[in-house]
Amino acid sequence: MNLKPLAAALAMAGLSVANAAPLDPTSTSPEATFYIAGASAQKAGILANAKDVFFATPADVVYITSTLTKDTANYSNPLNFPQGSVGFYGMSKAALTGGTSKRLLVLQSSANGSAAGINQVIAASTSADEAQVVTVGSTAGCTASGTSAASTTGVALTAYKCSGYVGRVADMALSDVRVEEFLAGAIVGDPSTLNSSLATHLGGFGVAANSNMYRALQQQNVFDGVLPATCATGAINYSGGCQPSITKSQYLNVAAGFSPNVSDVVPNATLANYTGSTFSGTGAPLLRLMRRVITSGTQAASNIYFLNNACGALTTNQFDPVTGGDYGPIVVTEGSQTDDVIDGIKDDTAGVYALGVISLEKKDGDLGNGRFVKINGSSPTYPDGVTLDSTRRKALIRGNYDFATLMAAYWGTTPSTGMVSALLAAIKDPALSNLGGVAYLQGSVAGKSTTLVRDGNDNCKLYH
Repeated sequence: MNLKPLAAALAMAGLSVANAAPLDPTSTSPEATFYIAGASAQKAGILANAKDVFFATPADVVYITSTLTKDTANYSNPLNFPQGSVGFYGMSKAALTGGTSKRLLVLQSSANGSAAGINQVIAASTSADEAQVVTVGSTAGCTASGTSAASTTGVALTAYKCSGYVGRVADMALSDVRVEEFLAGAIVGDPSTLNSSLATHLGGFGVAANSNMYRALQQQNVFDGVLPATCATGAINYSGGCQPSITKSQYLNVAAGFSPNVSDVVPNATLANYTGSTFSGTGAPLLRLMRRVITSGTQAASNIYFLNNACGALTTNQFDPVTGGDYGPIVVTEGSQTDDVIDGIKDDTAGVYALGVISLEKKDGDLGNGRFVKINGSSPTYPDGVTLDSTRRKALIRGNYDFATLMAAYWGTTPSTGMVSALLAAIKDPALSNLGGVAYLQGSVAGKSTTLVRDGNDNCKLYH
C-alpha cells in the first residue's frame, strides 16, 4: 500500500500521521524543538524517558549527538562533548505540538550544570542564555555514526553526529538543588519569573576516590580499627566488607583547603611520591580535589552537606570551597560536568590521590578503578555492608545514608508547557522511570519509592 497519497490527503485536511520511517537529519529541519538544560547528573534519566514521552513512534526516532571531542585542556568549555547536547529527532506526539505531529528535535545539554541551565531559562538577556546546542538539517553537517542503545527498551537507534550549533533559550531546566541554595553569583537574572516543581526526586551523591586514595583510606581505616587488617594486604580489595570510610570533617578540610596534604587525610597510610611535571609540589604525594564549577548543582550539594554553605551568611561554622588551582601539595580542578570529576577518579598515576563528589546516578563501573567510599561509616552502595546495590538507592530509601538533595525543575511560561508536564510526569513516576541513585517521592513502587519526608523542600534543613 502506498502511504504517500494518504499522508498528503491528511495533511491537506490539517491532520497528520506518524512518520513511517526515521527522519533524515542530514536533509530535514525540525518544525518544533524542546531544549532541556541543567544538571548533568540527570542526563541519563532524561534520555531514558524522552524517546517515549515526546514521540509518536519511538522506534523511528534517531539519536543525535555532537561531533565535538572532549576538551580535556579546558573543562569549562561550554561546548565540551558529551555535554554539548544530545537528544532525539522524530515525529512528535500530536497532542504536544498543537494537535499536529511535527518534526521534533529534543535536546538535553548540561553545560556547566544546574544553575547554568536555570540561567538559560530565565531570560534571553542573561549572559548565560542562548547556550550553543547542536542542531540538524541540510546545513548542520550531520553524518550517520552507527547505532545507540539510548532507549528504555534497549532497542538500538540510528545515531547521527552533527557539527552545526545554534543559540537556544532553554525551555526547561533540571537542578540538583533550589535556586536559593547556590552560592552568590551562580544564578543570573530573576528566578522569581520561573515556574517550578520542587522535590522532583531525592537524588543521592557520594564521595569517590581513585584507586590510590581508596587504598590509602583502607590503610588508615585498618590503623584506626575500623576495618580488619586483611583489607589492606595483597591486591586492592573492592568487596563491601572492605569499603573504606572518610569522615565529613576530613572531606570538609580538603574541600575548604584546610588539609592541603594527603597525609592530613590519611596520616598512617603508606604513600608514594608523585613524579610528574605538572605539579608545583613535585617530589611529594599529590592530593587532587576534583570539584565542580560554581553553577553545578553537585557542587552546591557538596557545599551544603560538607561546608554548611549556601545555607545563609557565612559564620564560624560555614566555609567557602577552595577554588581551582595548583597549591603545591594539593591541586584543585574545577570541571563543568560530572565526567570531569570522573576523569580524576579514574587516574591511577602513582603518587596521585584523588577525591571528588559525584552523583549516585553513576555506577562504580563508570569510575575505572576508582570507587565510592563510605561517609562517617555509612555506605551509599553497600547498604548491608556486603551486597552491592546496583541501583544506589536502597540506603537512601532506608535512611541509612543522608548525602542527598531534593531536586527541582524550572521552566517559563512558553508554548512548551505541555512538554514540560509530560516529561515531569514521566521522570517523577517510579513506575515509568528507573533512575540510578534516586529515591522516588511519589507512588509506592517497591525498591524505588521512599517514605522519607524532608522539611519544606529546603535542602539546608536536611543537615543543619
